[in-house]
Amino acid sequence: MIQNTTEIKAIVFDCFGVLVPDFNKQLLASATYSARTVEHINELRRQTDLGEISDSKFRQEFERITGIDYSLESRVKNAKKELNHKLLGLIKQLKPNYKIGMLSNATAPHLKAVIKACALKDYFDLVLISSKLGAVKPEPRIFEILVKKLRVKFNKTIFIDDTKENIKSASALGIRGVLYTNPAKLKEDLRDLLI
Repeated sequence: MIQNTTEIKAIVFDCFGVLVPDFNKQLLASATYSARTVEHINELRRQTDLGEISDSKFRQEFERITGIDYSLESRVKNAKKELNHKLLGLIKQLKPNYKIGMLSNATAPHLKAVIKACALKDYFDLVLISSKLGAVKPEPRIFEILVKKLRVKFNKTIFIDDTKENIKSASALGIRGVLYTNPAKLKEDLRDLLI
């Protein structure tokens, strides 16, 4: 068990790219799409993550452009298959001493389906979904909402994400950001922050 010897009160994890792979990023990286196509898909995803367009509308457009099955069922199946069990083990060790949160740029149907299929509910004290908040990472507002809902101060929070821009934004507010690469490195980074 990792003991809390600092004043850190909460540790927050991103979902896609940390707990489960970010299949949207993987699909775009594995195929040859023009920069304009990738930019268009990323803009659609941003609108979806903000709740401006539905998950099904994004899926239809993604499938039209790429020809790849992007159904909710296929995404949930992939998430369950690729779930980061080592990271879940680490979260179990952390949970007795910290508030554990999840902050994800996602739609509610997608993230809720992943949480249910992967049995993640009991790992987290708080789950925040960008499409429900009307704000996305790296916008500072989403981190302000996060600490308010957790009832902790910025400097008492660690945020773990696989995107440098999100870490930079959280850190600018005083949150201790950790760039996620793999479970072993994360455990080492947390030990450095928590001792």
